[in-house]
Amino acid sequence: MDYAGVSSIFALRFGIDQATAMTKNTAVTVPIDGLPGVDGDGVTMPFAGAIVGVALDHESAPGTDNNLKAQPTINGAEIAGVCESGAADKHSYASFNPDLYPVAIGDKIGAEIISDATTGTPTPNETVVTVFIQVGQSQT
Repeated sequence: MDYAGVSSIFALRFGIDQATAMTKNTAVTVPIDGLPGVDGDGVTMPFAGAIVGVALDHESAPGTDNNLKAQPTINGAEIAGVCESGAADKHSYASFNPDLYPVAIGDKIGAEIISDATTGTPTPNETVVTVFIQVGQSQT
């Protein structure tokens, strides 16, 4: 699908200090700007668009046999798109086609981190997940 017209991409940042060992295959919600307790830990969208990317940055590399992935959510449901950092990586990213993950007005965009590796017990410490949203496109 082609897009025409003015569009822009903006970033939503989520942060957490995950200083305790994570449990394998168990998602940890990353709150908005590191502030827990916000309703649903998501940003309510005032306009329609699409999730077009995600980046994961953390202070400590996950370590041997410990991968860490960042996964955006729409209304609390995980999307299929993720980025994953390997054992020695502190940064990773992924981009997506705007057709894959549409966002409607009123949807809540959030983020999770998940350990899905052999041991599944990384302690990434300060972690930031950035979700990139494209808005203002029109289909042609």
